[in-house]
Amino acid sequence: MKTLKILLVALLAVVSMGAQPAFARDREVFYVQSSAKGTYFVINNNKFTARGYCAGMKRGDAVVFTEGSPHGICISSVFVNLRTGKECSVWCH
Repeated sequence: MKTLKILLVALLAVVSMGAQPAFARDREVFYVQSSAKGTYFVINNNKFTARGYCAGMKRGDAVVFTEGSPHGICISSVFVNLRTGKECSVWCH
């Protein structure tokens, strides 16, 4: 039981340090400033509309863009939520 407790404490320490998946390490991290019903987001002061439904996106979630631009200079973009690991395809405004 004590070993399990030590492992859980170590895991929490890694999570709280913001461990990121390999694909996210060399990319700038942005935060969801606003999220409405999994279809509308404000990230980096730019507006995005989901091309489908992006479940589980919450205000404050860290995301990295894998396609397109976090600056809204695009037709469409794709970002990954670092909390859930889910990908979200969006239209840029």
